[in-house]
Amino acid sequence: MSQWYYRTSSGEVGPLRASELLEHVASGRIQPHTLVRKGDSQWVEAAQVDGLFDAAATGGTSFQCPFCGHPIERPPTRCAQCQRLVETAYRKHNRKATQEQVEAAGAQEADDVETLQKKAQRQDIIAYTILLVLLIGTACAAPWLYQAAADGRLPLHRYTVSGLIAALITILTLVALAIGRGRD
Repeated sequence: MSQWYYRTSSGEVGPLRASELLEHVASGRIQPHTLVRKGDSQWVEAAQVDGLFDAAATGGTSFQCPFCGHPIERPPTRCAQCQRLVETAYRKHNRKATQEQVEAAGAQEADDVETLQKKAQRQDIIAYTILLVLLIGTACAAPWLYQAAADGRLPLHRYTVSGLIAALITILTLVALAIGRGRD
């Protein structure tokens, strides 16, 4: 928690929370030339603290949707503009800073989506590779199994072996189609 202090003619005032400091600015007790400091930092004129007077002029902190930048009520809430559920939001005092953070959040969301898409593509490649190996293995083993059944080395009829091989190839193909449709 940040602690703020400011100097008056009668001495030092503080520690104050950020919200209390804004109240002192809004009430006029802190002027642009008043010396302020945060924690143990150096004293500076209040006018040099970015956004201090803007925040006090706008009535303090407001909440912005991190997806579209539209003003919202205190989270958790649903944004009226983009209809997304907002668990956390940006608290900013000026529109420019909010827009930068909204753009950064959008970029992070895009990076997350791209990462998930790449992961899904890798999983698809692995699944299709396994299915392809099984299909090729089945296709390569089919003539040997068919001949073994015809010669009597397998206790199955050759037509039964043909049916089993066809069923296995069909099942593997259906699994590949199901994986492909699941990603659409």
